[in-house]
Amino acid sequence: MINSGLTIGSDYPAFDPTHVSGPDQGKNACPMCKYGKDQGMMVWWNKEDMAELAPFAQNMERVILEKGFNNLRVFIMYMNTAGKPLTEIENMLKGFSKNNNLKNVALTYIPSPTDAETAGLYEINPKAFNTIFIYKRRKVIDKFINYNLQNTQKVLLQKLHLQLPDLL
Repeated sequence: MINSGLTIGSDYPAFDPTHVSGPDQGKNACPMCKYGKDQGMMVWWNKEDMAELAPFAQNMERVILEKGFNNLRVFIMYMNTAGKPLTEIENMLKGFSKNNNLKNVALTYIPSPTDAETAGLYEINPKAFNTIFIYKRRKVIDKFINYNLQNTQKVLLQKLHLQLPDLL
């Protein structure tokens, strides 16, 4: 089994990814500094293909709308596995955000899976295709590595005592 990410019980460090969707769209903003007092999840996505991410992002958008912004925050950190120019990544993610109607799910990006100031702070293993953290009050309460996103939705919402609405 591959290891990736901060240990359960760890505090989330501050960092400023670029937000393509969500309330901080167009800005560099620290997810935990602004929203860490609440609860939610961070998905560190280390695959170029985002097809399996689309239904997850849409479902999380629905859950946020149903349960309320302060009851669930979802951050997706696109890690730029292929090392493409950041302007190309931003344009691709803007298209993904528009196609999936993301308004509350924060889709962000970082320069690379080995960037010391982002993925390095969170101890993300660049060999993991995803590292998923569930947090409450700026602490890691659970994590999943190379996990199926459909399963994660159910587990996340159970951990946060939220019920899953009908999936798309």
